[in-house]
Amino acid sequence: MVSQGGAGLAGLLQGGASVPILTIAIEAGTNRRAPNIIEDRAMMRRAVVLFAAVGLAVCAAAPLRAQNAAAGAPGRNYIVFFQEWSAALDAPALHAIAAAAAIAAKTPNAPITVTGYADPLGSVQANIYLTETRAQVVTDQLTADGVNPTRIHQHAAGKVGFQLTSQESRRVVITIGGP
Repeated sequence: MVSQGGAGLAGLLQGGASVPILTIAIEAGTNRRAPNIIEDRAMMRRAVVLFAAVGLAVCAAAPLRAQNAAAGAPGRNYIVFFQEWSAALDAPALHAIAAAAAIAAKTPNAPITVTGYADPLGSVQANIYLTETRAQVVTDQLTADGVNPTRIHQHAAGKVGFQLTSQESRRVVITIGGP
């Protein structure tokens, strides 16, 4: 039996105030157990992946904003993520590049920097090639979306560390109006 009430322990702790809390009671003499809200493992995995993706987006963008703020640059960043050992553009990547190209069209004098990164797995040379390829693929798509290639400065940072998942490191950052 599940009921809501506030006169129990919570009421005593709050000095008699009525606080709605969820209480679970098990009938005596039965083998039934209290329901477990997070028993479904597939649901838990989806929740973990969702929270990791949100955390990844927040963590990946925060250092870049802080870096631009410290440099005094009001740059606008667009982040394109990649799968392991891949430079292929998926639908979210194409959307981010198109959004960057649209802003670049509105700010024709702003410089554009495209910087590729890789996760720490693999050799140094392999990661340099991979970051160069990722940056080139993004530069090519920006050009296809109408950005003049003479405005684009391309860099390959190689392998970098991460805080939550290696997905943070497998990225290209497009900065419009920054250093």
